Amino acid sequence: MNNKLHSISLDGVGSSGGGKFEDINISGVYSLKGDIICNKFYVSGVLKDSKNIQCEEFRVSGVLKSSESLQANDINVSGVATIGKNIKSQKISGEGCIKVKEDIESEKVDLQGNIICHGLINCEDFYLFTEGESKIGEIGATNIEICAKEKSINLLKIFIPKRIKNNHAYIKVIEGDNIKLSNCDVGIVRGKNIVIGENCKIDKVEYSESIDINELSKVDNINKI
Repeated sequence: MNNKLHSISLDGVGSSGGGKFEDINISGVYSLKGDIICNKFYVSGVLKDSKNIQCEEFRVSGVLKSSESLQANDINVSGVATIGKNIKSQKISGEGCIKVKEDIESEKVDLQGNIICHGLINCEDFYLFTEGESKIGEIGATNIEICAKEKSINLLKIFIPKRIKNNHAYIKVIEGDNIKLSNCDVGIVRGKNIVIGENCKIDKVEYSESIDINELSKVDNINKI
């Protein structure tokens, strides 16, 4: 009996069911009607709708939309990925846009682009070089750095409306050990060592070891704990 999984490539326009596969490559415009389990999941075209996705490698250079959750060891997004529930991963990277309705859990996030996450981002290391407008409910990590990405020509700009190309991050709560911020509006920042760079507006900062605030930023309340 041969239990070897097969790979599929989807081009043109259409829809397909779910199942277990070796690799999936979508270069056309497709919808997936069921849950997917595979080794490599690549989208260079448009995936209009999908369910739960579980894979080792996840690559999006086109546009993907899922109404459920994504679980992948290695995630790279250079296009736009919209996830209806949660993301769980070891590493998230790329130069694209990630939209998540609930939470993100990952060992490392290193993204040049923007993130829209309504829930919690929980990781060890979080690095965001924001291009466009990022909105995040809460970040909890050991090391956190958020700054504006230098202007460049990027295909991501095709998908971002002009009104949000302001390279700024809006976050309700940030909590970590080592925190470095610029171009951010934040409700509460809690940490050991905190550096507030330029163009920040922070409602409240709580720190335990060190604090440095750029003169071009505004912090309403500062407490040493």
